[in-house]
Amino acid sequence: IARAQAAADGPAEPLALCVVGQGPTLVPTAADGSAVGPAITWLDRRAAEETAAATAAIGRHGWVVGLLGRARLLAALRPEAVERAAWLLAAWDHVAFRMTGVAAAALQEPGEAITAAEARAAGLDERIAPPAIRSGTIVGALLPGPAAEVGLPPGLPVVAGANDAIATFLGAGLTAPGQAIDTGGTSGGFGLYVDGPV
Repeated sequence: IARAQAAADGPAEPLALCVVGQGPTLVPTAADGSAVGPAITWLDRRAAEETAAATAAIGRHGWVVGLLGRARLLAALRPEAVERAAWLLAAWDHVAFRMTGVAAAALQEPGEAITAAEARAAGLDERIAPPAIRSGTIVGALLPGPAAEVGLPPGLPVVAGANDAIATFLGAGLTAPGQAIDTGGTSGGFGLYVDGPV
């Protein structure tokens, strides 16, 4: 934070904090914000079978089903972690929860969130489905403890984030149809801004 402020052209005052992270990575999270078991990362291929089973159980595909598959894997491997968890959160939602004490699932389209009924249909506790909010909206205020850890003022708004790929598209300035980006990250990837079917 200090380096970013020093590099700014003149005095800089933070207006908000937004958390992004890799995904779909799932973190079993206690009510105090601590992790109560290992994260199941997006790279963990053991979740492929569980994700397919979750897809079959609820008839949906896409991003959030990846988290549901990882929750099923965690329940099979570490049932005690799932029992102790107050929430099963995406990596960025876990950090936002630690910053604010507010559990939420940040999504580009909150209507696409896994519902409590779908979680039960996939054989999981409905804690996989914290309240969904739109990425870019305020989750809550930065708590004093985390504020001291990161060197930011308490009470600073913490904004619902997104996975790292979406954040990369925004950071690269994809703002108009026809623009593209090669993310070249751990998993590679390519993003193209289109305004119709391809």
